[in-house]
Amino acid sequence: MRDTLLAIDPALVRTKLASRVTIGIVLALAVITAFSHLVHPMPVAAYGLGMILSVQGVLVVRDSGALNQSVTRGLGVVAASLSVLTASMLEAHRFYSDLAFLAVIFLAAFGRAYGPRWMAVGMYAFMAYFMAAYFHPQFSEIPWAVAGIVMSALVAQTVRFVLLPDNRLKSLKGATTAALQRAEQVVEALIAIAGDGELNEAHMERLRMRSHRLKEAVLVANGLLSGHDSGKLDEAMIALQTSLIELQLAAESVIVASAGSLPPVELLRKSIEAGANTKDFVASESESAHALGWFVQARREVIARSKALTRLPPAKPQATAKPVKISLRDRAVLTAVQITLASALAMSAGLALSRDRWFWAVLSAFLVFTNTRSRGDTMVKGTERALGTLLGIITGLLLALAIGDRPVIAGGLAGIALFLAFFNLPVSYARMTFFVSIVIALAYSLLGVLTFDLMVLRVEETVIGAVAGVLVSATVFPAHTRGPLETAVEAWYSALEDLLGALRLKQVDPGALQRLSRTLDESYSALVEAARPLGTSWQVITRPGRVRQTLALFLAATYWARLSARKRAETETTDSKGEDDMIMSLMDLLAQLKSKKAACFYVARDSIRRPPSSMPMPQRPMTDSLDTLGATLDRLYPHRPWRSSLKIIRCAAMTPQQAVRECVDVR
Repeated sequence: MRDTLLAIDPALVRTKLASRVTIGIVLALAVITAFSHLVHPMPVAAYGLGMILSVQGVLVVRDSGALNQSVTRGLGVVAASLSVLTASMLEAHRFYSDLAFLAVIFLAAFGRAYGPRWMAVGMYAFMAYFMAAYFHPQFSEIPWAVAGIVMSALVAQTVRFVLLPDNRLKSLKGATTAALQRAEQVVEALIAIAGDGELNEAHMERLRMRSHRLKEAVLVANGLLSGHDSGKLDEAMIALQTSLIELQLAAESVIVASAGSLPPVELLRKSIEAGANTKDFVASESESAHALGWFVQARREVIARSKALTRLPPAKPQATAKPVKISLRDRAVLTAVQITLASALAMSAGLALSRDRWFWAVLSAFLVFTNTRSRGDTMVKGTERALGTLLGIITGLLLALAIGDRPVIAGGLAGIALFLAFFNLPVSYARMTFFVSIVIALAYSLLGVLTFDLMVLRVEETVIGAVAGVLVSATVFPAHTRGPLETAVEAWYSALEDLLGALRLKQVDPGALQRLSRTLDESYSALVEAARPLGTSWQVITRPGRVRQTLALFLAATYWARLSARKRAETETTDSKGEDDMIMSLMDLLAQLKSKKAACFYVARDSIRRPPSSMPMPQRPMTDSLDTLGATLDRLYPHRPWRSSLKIIRCAAMTPQQAVRECVDVR
């Protein structure tokens, strides 16, 4: 069971998050119920506040250490209590209550700029006001509602540090196991493809997906290795980090080599056996067989070095937030204004539709701005929220009808849906919203108030809020999609530039090359996320294909740059003028590419594939990797012949025989 979970959830991060949220809600409900029976009857608002704020206490409080998290939860309790008190006092004055809610929304949104602590406190305040608007607690019930808030914070602290604490070493072992499993899945995919006898574009897409999943697991593992408080890595950590990078490179090399010729099925099967011997692969003249041999060796080293690692240093504290200037030139202020205006618009439209359920629209408008950087991001999130709610409500209604009057089954399904909602939160907002909507439908069924009209109203109010958020993000102080994309592209170019600069040094530190390679990998992941809005369905019909093609070129360039770094780390010094000249030409090429910013995502290009080198992958000279890196970068703008000088430099460094064989195509 654990291995199955690790295959889809490296380090079990999503599993632990979903478990914490589910246990937190159940435990908060149990504690408040026990208090109600043993000490004092609790109002309905205490139950609602306790459950929803137990989620916030687990989900948004991210400080390092139990003490820091207890401080944040304490501040959250104060903020939530003030929100409930304000909402209760202004309940009879609807206009002023709405203005107060908008003020809370602005402060909660602006608080995000001051780091994780104040983002969490803002969420406490917002959700508390939202729940107070829903339950309308009387002034006499406020002390008991606050008691429910305090209980939720205590429950969240207990779940986080007693019931399900972090174990970074165990998480690292899990991420390493997931990386090994995903590397084997690359080979298993090749075994299946070999049965077809030929590698086509659909097969390559499947292999790229497997490679991407492997990279995710390696990044998780390396993140755990680097996220410590010590000044330097010890030898066991460096060894595991190196072997994980080797495993990723080897698996990617198997894919690249297989594009030329598929390795024999017998060798593929043998490569993932426990006792595989590299001699069986070196004896072959096939480049793909040599790549498999490298893969076998890297896999064996990951297993051995993972077993050798028995401890990790303490996690390093979070960085402090950057200072924020309160002006309309600051993006944090503009975003807070956007969220407040969207919430006001949603509030007005929601009230026009329903005097009792308008806060659903406000909730939707507020949440579609969470973790977004541009109007494209907001549009994606708004659409995902609307569709997820619609499909989830339909599914929830059907389940409620099928279950009928069976509260135990309904409660069990609601718990499963709740777990699945937060299990999917890190990877799909639409799926999270889908499962949360099922929980809501089943909860209303348990309370005996589920009606078709009420669920239709839920969908309508959610759509109103999503549309309000998208409309405001697109028209009021819009953050254009291309802005974050250009920032991500520039960050990737800078990471590549730093790595190439390190390759030119006479003496290199292998650890520094690993860190620079990891930074390049992380920059590529950020680039994929920034480009996501460009590939959505409302874009021009040909755009998604161009986006995928451009990202594939960045991925290939990342691979060849990291392979160059690996070759450079194997040699203590370098005296090759040819290598130095090629790196300088690549730096010049990067300068020209930087000036174009993100224009490469809008360029039409042919889907030609460069044939692989005839040399075995692990034995490629660094000049070969640099040359292929230049060819890949040049294809970002295929109508600009920037690469000819790079190829001429490489050919000038060859012997006459090599030049005749490999450089006759220079124009």
